[in-house]
Amino acid sequence: MDTWLVLKHLSVRCPFIQDWNQQKKTLLQVCKISEAVFRHRLKLLSKLKLLKYGKTIELCSWQQLGKVFACNTERRFEIKYTTGDKARVQEWILSTEILNNQSRQSISILRKLNKNPVNKKALIAYIIKSGGNIQLIQNNDYLLSWLKMAYYKDFEQASELHDLMIEIRPDTNRGVKGIQKAWHFKNFCSISYWKKILQKAGIIHITKLQIISQDRVRNPECKVLWLKDLKQTMLCLCDDILVLEPWNRHPQFMIPQ
Repeated sequence: MDTWLVLKHLSVRCPFIQDWNQQKKTLLQVCKISEAVFRHRLKLLSKLKLLKYGKTIELCSWQQLGKVFACNTERRFEIKYTTGDKARVQEWILSTEILNNQSRQSISILRKLNKNPVNKKALIAYIIKSGGNIQLIQNNDYLLSWLKMAYYKDFEQASELHDLMIEIRPDTNRGVKGIQKAWHFKNFCSISYWKKILQKAGIIHITKLQIISQDRVRNPECKVLWLKDLKQTMLCLCDDILVLEPWNRHPQFMIPQ
């Protein structure tokens, strides 16, 4: 898919790349792969009926791609892709899964809130009391970011809404095992490896989250350690992953979600 998306972008005005062997050096540079890998991928894409190749490479339509993978190709995630950095399209594809999962978790959190107007009102009042902007609180992204901050702060020092915070759990990050299941990897160590690759490529930013409590707060939904020397509890949360979006107003091509 990495190679198909790059070739599709290069053939945006015409579904053909003529005399591709004559353009091989440029194609390999743009695809960021070796000739052996490029030829192997052409064979795989041909088997999937996503392209035909001989002297000319003929790419299928977005509609055909949608049929092959039974997916919607209308929704697209725009990226800026250049040959001057280490970021490959295959890594951006992984990042779209992270974004998609975070989005679905956000929707789930909002549903929980909207099910109980009394609880939602109490949380909004708490956020405004903590410094939130009353004019922006109806914006879902703003509300979720404040809920996340309040959730972390609540472990440092339990608030009057501690039980409600645990019930809502406004944190959209996943543990290694959760990502392993979603990505169908055999070994969870592969997740740590790919997270490092994505961070090194400048696609994601990872923040390690360990919060020490001030009054021995517990959270049954997360891993909590007892710090014997400090006589306090420490909450060990999943890595906070932020997908970076460094493109400009004129994205160079798009990935279907």
